[in-house]
Amino acid sequence: MMRLFFGVLLIANAVLAYLLMQETHTPAEKPATPTVTEITPERLTLLSARPLVRRATEGECMEVGNFTTQTALKFESGLALLSLRELPKKRMVEAPPSTIVLLPPQQGEAGANRRAAQLRKLGFNDIAIIRDAGERRWGLSLGLFTSSDLAEARLKDLKSAGITDARIEEHPINSSRFAYELRGLDRGMRAGVQALQNNFEGTAMRPCNAHADAAGIVKN
Repeated sequence: MMRLFFGVLLIANAVLAYLLMQETHTPAEKPATPTVTEITPERLTLLSARPLVRRATEGECMEVGNFTTQTALKFESGLALLSLRELPKKRMVEAPPSTIVLLPPQQGEAGANRRAAQLRKLGFNDIAIIRDAGERRWGLSLGLFTSSDLAEARLKDLKSAGITDARIEEHPINSSRFAYELRGLDRGMRAGVQALQNNFEGTAMRPCNAHADAAGIVKN
């Protein structure tokens, strides 16, 4: 009887030990895997595929010219005081042929000054004494023109005022001429440039790419 009891006890211990071993080696429950939303290519919008809109440059493009080397420096100084959107572009232009309305050489510098004073009393203020060495030295210039019609009109005015020794001659220009391209001008900027250009006789304002040299002494 005792042997039967111990036999049952041994079997029970063996079964218990087996159950404990099974529980120890059972892998732990894995956490739930999060649901991943499926991504389809047709639902994607590529930013690079969107049309790019480039803002056009605002404002006008105007060209101002033509300046001598000396007047170009003065014009540049005036431009520096204006609030422009873009830096001006300077280019060299071919100087057009011109004519000069003048009086012949006077008796030295003193004689030229006396004659200039007489002309100013008659209302002719666009006068310059010619001081360059040459056959015209101490003569008086009454205007340089690239338009023959303007030169003839000036000569006619002088003749009407009794200035009978005035004449028209060719005036070759050997110095360089310059023009300035100004982009992005709004109404206020253009007005400022226009006011500045008005201080330079013989220059004009024109649209860009209309590279026609200034015709005559024109002030826009």
